[in-house]
Amino acid sequence: MQEAFRPVIRSVGQHFTIHVIVQRNESEKAGQQLFLGLGAPSPLGGSNKHILTWHKVEQRNIETKDHIIQEININFGKFWKCGFYDWRLVSISEDGKLQPLEIMGKPEPVFPQVHHNQMDEYYQETQDDDEVGCIAQGRFIVHSKGIREQCFHEVQIDYENAQIDKNLNQFITRGTFRDVEQNMASYARQGITSIYLMGTLERDNYPFQNKYAGQIDYRKDDASPLAAIDRQTANRMLGGDEALSKCVKEAKNNGIKVVVDSLARISSSRHHRKYKDLLLHYLDEDGRRHICYGTDGQAQKFEDTAMLNYRKLEAWDLLIDEVLNFTKKHGIDGIHLDNGQAWPQIMEPDVEELTRLDVDETAVYTPEEFMNGEVVIRNENYGYWNTNNMETYPNPFFVKLAKKLWLENPNFMLIGECWGGFMFEHRQIILARSGIIPRLYKLPIAISSIFGKKLDKTGKIEEQQKDTVVALKRWYDETRKFLPEGTILMQSSTSHSLPYPAYLYGKGTWAAIDILYFMPDIPITQGGEI
Repeated sequence: MQEAFRPVIRSVGQHFTIHVIVQRNESEKAGQQLFLGLGAPSPLGGSNKHILTWHKVEQRNIETKDHIIQEININFGKFWKCGFYDWRLVSISEDGKLQPLEIMGKPEPVFPQVHHNQMDEYYQETQDDDEVGCIAQGRFIVHSKGIREQCFHEVQIDYENAQIDKNLNQFITRGTFRDVEQNMASYARQGITSIYLMGTLERDNYPFQNKYAGQIDYRKDDASPLAAIDRQTANRMLGGDEALSKCVKEAKNNGIKVVVDSLARISSSRHHRKYKDLLLHYLDEDGRRHICYGTDGQAQKFEDTAMLNYRKLEAWDLLIDEVLNFTKKHGIDGIHLDNGQAWPQIMEPDVEELTRLDVDETAVYTPEEFMNGEVVIRNENYGYWNTNNMETYPNPFFVKLAKKLWLENPNFMLIGECWGGFMFEHRQIILARSGIIPRLYKLPIAISSIFGKKLDKTGKIEEQQKDTVVALKRWYDETRKFLPEGTILMQSSTSHSLPYPAYLYGKGTWAAIDILYFMPDIPITQGGEI
């Protein structure tokens, strides 16, 4: 707890080597033995449990230089499963005392801005004292094998093979899981290796029995695809669980992995009863109590989604259980976290309301309701996001999510949207160090400036003076600043709110596509862009 693990990002099959330089004088070395503690997924095929093992550091692993400098190299072969591989080097004296080793040199900052006074003093001390080091410990975050070679494509199921009346701006015929299934072979031929199916979960389509036609009809067929009433049921209007399973099976037959939505919020209308006691509330100006509607995210209306209370452990566990149940049922390979940069959204507690007394001087809320923040003030950056721990420690919500999912499926893919913007700068650093692959959206904005177009994340376009290609270098460097070594990023060609590249770049479209595919990051295209 003295300092956070400094993570390194790897994938299954890469070499698992630990290389550190420590400083130890002769008196320290006498009678002491070095050990490495390793907390990692079990290497056994039938178990994915996290286990702790101790390994004696043999003399062949140590190279001594200048009598006090020791270079330690340990090779564990190749990473065998997805997960967190945590290690620490310690020395143990003859009388059994354990002492962590320290790495030589100054600890590098791990975040662009450090606000806490003690941390400021700590980093200032390290600038003045070359002898100050950090504990010889670390963490490898290991993602699925071949993740860096994937080509992703996003499909919004409703638009697959759909016919749209452009005058009325509504569907004539809507896409279904079956339409995606029929196109899977075509996606494979075009080089797609992973497909993100957006809108797979059950929404408030309000089904009813049509007694004249003898079939199920839907009163709200245009309900937001990311406002789920049940996060572990496939959308019935698009074909339901059976049709989704057939679609995933066809994808596997064509060598394509399938990723689906994972949502921290739920539909604000007709949601499942299991969410009833987990809803978050606030008071309006007149003191009336309302549910907290969703904030950022791809919703059609602000009120489409409702927020859950992630001060409650039940809310964490419910989300993870739903993801496990849904993905295991259909053989799904990964999840895509909607608006992942803000998980979990914890609001500021309304202390004035939560400490209110009734007219008989009795507290309105119980201590448990106070602790759970049953009534809040709508303030996005609270909880973990309002602490200095976010600058050094990973997001505990993501770590719990990743560990649970990798325990069940050691090849699972975890992708999180990371939009950035005011008060959300550098969130890709936190996602990366917490076990999530960040999906970024700033590449189209950077490229557009070269064509003399200022592109806002909402899709608004303004004319501006043409920038030089230095804009790309500036964007590239800024994106990677302070990221853990080996970070895997996903770059989007566009998004639901941005125009297609062909409209933005004109004749420069092919050059923009080359940038997307020749970068070291994972590319993801969308809709009709193939």
